[in-house]
Amino acid sequence: MHYEPILQALHQHRVRYLVVGGLAVNLHGIPRMTFDLDIVADLEEENLKALLAALSGLGFRPRLPVDPAELLNAEQRRRWMEERNLRAFTFIGSPDGSGEIDLILDHCLNFEAAYTRRSDLQMQDYLIPLIAVDDLLAMKRVSPRAQDTADTEILEKIKGEQDQRQV
Repeated sequence: MHYEPILQALHQHRVRYLVVGGLAVNLHGIPRMTFDLDIVADLEEENLKALLAALSGLGFRPRLPVDPAELLNAEQRRRWMEERNLRAFTFIGSPDGSGEIDLILDHCLNFEAAYTRRSDLQMQDYLIPLIAVDDLLAMKRVSPRAQDTADTEILEKIKGEQDQRQV
């Protein structure tokens, strides 16, 4: 998956989001195979409208058979999480489902606090808002997936190295 056009579009539309998941692990210096882009976003309506505009402009659409505007409704998001156990709202970029973007809805973060702690990575003419290692660790620790457990072990080593450098 080519991330650059997506990240550029999110930047151009001024979307407040954080790169999380496997790509965040990679950007923190840990080689890991990943095929999708996981993000956490400010769920304020105007920000979600900007997110939808950025993604639809690139041809992304919801995997679920729903109108993407339903994502703007906080009550609908709550119902999806409670009734369908939906943890992420997935956008697909092609009919075969390749090129997925997961908007993580069910997470342990306070978005504002995590956004303040982010690292901005400079890419040509835009910034990538990268989740801080501590916040990424918090997300990985509550996940039951084996890959997240493995990521946690490596991220803790990186955090220890970062802490040593700051001393």
